[in-house]
Amino acid sequence: MDDVTIPLQDGDCPEYIADELALWFRRHGIRARRMDRLAQDIVRFGFQYHEDAATFRQASGLPAQ
Repeated sequence: MDDVTIPLQDGDCPEYIADELALWFRRHGIRARRMDRLAQDIVRFGFQYHEDAATFRQASGLPAQ
């Protein structure tokens, strides 16, 4: 399992961002689950496969791990 943390900007709504990302994952056949619902400055997703997390990082411009 691999997780990705997306930092948010001031004024970003974590619920909206998480919902949009969940739709993107579904459209691309990526299995991911939201991991953190308490933080207001990040959105964190857990991925079943490391390759899926790497695909998302590359598509979103996040640094590779």
